[in-house]
Amino acid sequence: MIGILFVGVQIDKQYALIREKMLACKLGDSGRFFVLNGAPVAAQGKYLCDKAREGQLPCWEASVQQALLNQPQGILQTEINGESKLIA
Repeated sequence: MIGILFVGVQIDKQYALIREKMLACKLGDSGRFFVLNGAPVAAQGKYLCDKAREGQLPCWEASVQQALLNQPQGILQTEINGESKLIA
């Protein structure tokens, strides 16, 4: 999901449905979907959609967070807690 912007339109039901379907999906055996806030505000980088961590910052290093938030598109391959991860 790249982004959703509706001005003056109530989308609560649609947002809840998209969120529910996204969180129910899996990537392979252990992958999952989540959405981070990319807006340049105080909540930047915090989870917008996640099964257990909404409103929290991810537990990876700040350099990984900045690399992910600063890229316009694509995949970031990095090491988190000694494991190679793909974050898109």
